[in-house]
Parts: sequence; C-alpha cells; structure tokens
Amino acid sequence: MVNKNAQDWLNEKYPNKEQVETIDASSLERLKIDQPSKLEINDYPCLKKIDLSLVTLHYRIPTLTHLTIKNCPQLETVSNNKELQRVITQQLIIHNCPRLKRLICPFSGIVDLNLSEVDSLEVIDAWSNELTNFNFLTSLNPKNMTYLIINDNNFLSADLTPFAPLINLKKLWIGNNQFCGSLEPLKNMNKLEDLNIDNTDLDSGLEYLPNNLKEFWCSASQRKDARVKFIEQELRNCSEPRFSNFASSLLNWKKANTEKVKIVQQAQIVQAYPHSIFGSSKK
Repeated sequence: MVNKNAQDWLNEKYPNKEQVETIDASSLERLKIDQPSKLEINDYPCLKKIDLSLVTLHYRIPTLTHLTIKNCPQLETVSNNKELQRVITQQLIIHNCPRLKRLICPFSGIVDLNLSEVDSLEVIDAWSNELTNFNFLTSLNPKNMTYLIINDNNFLSADLTPFAPLINLKKLWIGNNQFCGSLEPLKNMNKLEDLNIDNTDLDSGLEYLPNNLKEFWCSASQRKDARVKFIEQELRNCSEPRFSNFASSLLNWKKANTEKVKIVQQAQIVQAYPHSIFGSSKK
C-alpha cells in the first residue's frame, strides 16, 4: 500500500461502524504515507477502545497533523502506549465521548489538546508532549479525575490555581515545566499520594500538602536555577530523601514546623465548618 492516507486506511479496515468495538493502529505503520495526514474517528456507536500504539519497529511512524475522535458513546480508553512506538499527532480533539475514562497519550507530539463532553474522564497521561496551555482542564469533571500526568511539556509560566478544583487526584505529575509560586492551590487534595514537581519554579507551601503523600519528587537536578531547589533544600535540612522520594522528609518537615501546619489546619476547619470555634467571630 503506497501513498495511502490514514483516513482511507480506517474506512477500509473498519467499514461497518456499528460492529466495531476496538480500533487497532498496529497496521497503520505499514502504510507508506509521504505526507502528514488527518484522521477522524467519528460516530462509532459500539467502540470501546482505540489503541494507537504501534507494534513493531520495522516501519517509520506515520504523522497525523490532526486526530479527531467524536460521538463515540461507548468509548472508554484511548491509548498511545509509551512503551512502544506512537502515532504522532499535533492536535488531538475528543468530543462527545461521555464514557471515556482513560486518555493515555505520552510522547505523541501533541501541541493542542481539545476536550469537550468527556465528563467521565479519570486518567490523563500526556507526559512529554508539546502542550503550551492547560485549557483542556476546564472541560473536565474535576471530581472524577484521579491521575494527571503532564510532565515535560512546554507550558508557559503559571501558578497552580487551575489544578485546585481537581480535589480527588491521587497522582499529579507536573515536573519539568515552568509552574511557579506556592503549593497552596493543592491544599484540598486530601487523596493525593504521588506528586512530582521536579525542576519547576514552585518554591513554597509545603504546609499545604496532605500527610498521606507516599511519593514526593521535588529535585532541581536537571535545572540548577529552578526555584524548587529551595523546597528541596528545606526538606534535606530535615532528613535525606529515600531514592529521591521526599515523602518521609515532608513528614519530618511538618513536625519541625508545627505552627505553619496548625494555621493551615485551622483554616481548613473554618472552610469546612464556618460556625466552629475557629470560624466564630470574636465578641
């Protein structure tokens, strides 16, 4: 098959949309596509999984300028497995896929991620892409999100305010980006267990992190001028990390900074129970 575009491949391989439950891109790599192309996966009523991972290393990776996935009411997973070669796309649009739970698209060259009507989404792994903004966060149901991995992108300098609504996150990896300021916007993430802020410009707010963190990565090893070095050093002053995991050091830091921690805890009680003794106005 020579000079065949990705859309023709899809239409020929899966002609009966009503019967398709899985779309597998493993044969897409065998197409000798001379020019980047677009691919639209739309209106598959029974589709549950789209696998964009390529299986072998014998063919060059096709490049998609745009990948659009729309109106797939049963779709649960879109996967571009990071252990294998990936289909590369500049823009990924997903619209009206109300049961989509997992979007796994690391190392995929994505510049623009456009999500809408994906209220069930729980996991986004967009590690090592070319994303410059996180507008896609506004389209999510924040209470459903549990894993967000966006390390190694090209986000412009910003604080963590856009992440504040994601209160049920268990894993948040935002390292190797230009996030700056305090960790305070994460103060209501009481379920957070794994946090990566390596090589960022975040420099304060340790007292706002939950006690149940099992993994906390905050090294400035790859960017010596990163302001996260102040957090790293503060924690090292309490105890050395275990294999670069500062979770235990954080607990020791909190024991040494009880006044800061107490102020945060009291503020949280006031927020949750405004008529408590801490929230009552003095007479």
